[in-house]
Amino acid sequence: MNKSLFLKVISSFILLGITLALSGCQQLNVIQSQVSTKSRNTEQEIKPVIENYIQSEIFLKDFFGSGSINGKIFCSYHFLGVDQKNENKNTINTYIWLLCDEYNIKIKRGSAASIPIVVILKNQENKYQTVNHQYPRDGASYSEDVKKLFPTDVRRKISDLDQNKIVNYLNLENIKKAQIYFK
Repeated sequence: MNKSLFLKVISSFILLGITLALSGCQQLNVIQSQVSTKSRNTEQEIKPVIENYIQSEIFLKDFFGSGSINGKIFCSYHFLGVDQKNENKNTINTYIWLLCDEYNIKIKRGSAASIPIVVILKNQENKYQTVNHQYPRDGASYSEDVKKLFPTDVRRKISDLDQNKIVNYLNLENIKKAQIYFK
């Protein structure tokens, strides 16, 4: 193989690698661009509150129940939006897409659940605390519940969401959490 052809082949592989890397970054940008700037600021303020809540025993027992492999449950979420609830300026509905995965010490996946959720927060003296959560029922009631629980703009985001990309991304986040936990 002459030197010129060798350099062309190497250059092609480098360009292919850069293209693949950029397309992976673009996927995350698409996911993040679905949230408005105002929501991003609010998300940063409430993210620790939501993270703590979705990992709490109370939430996991209600939402997830018990797993299938006696493992530990890890949850990650994608932020869909936030709004004030009724006239009460201190209560905020936060809309997320949630994925919870059960893993054991061998990072073997057990039970899993993926669903949109409303996390209701209360703002007291610029500190957020979780009040409650709601999620749609399974089966025939799912669509009706989504319509009741989520405003039109969030329902549109849910229907436009590439759930495979979101779930894959959230699953990787849960695997990282499991690896750290079981390290």
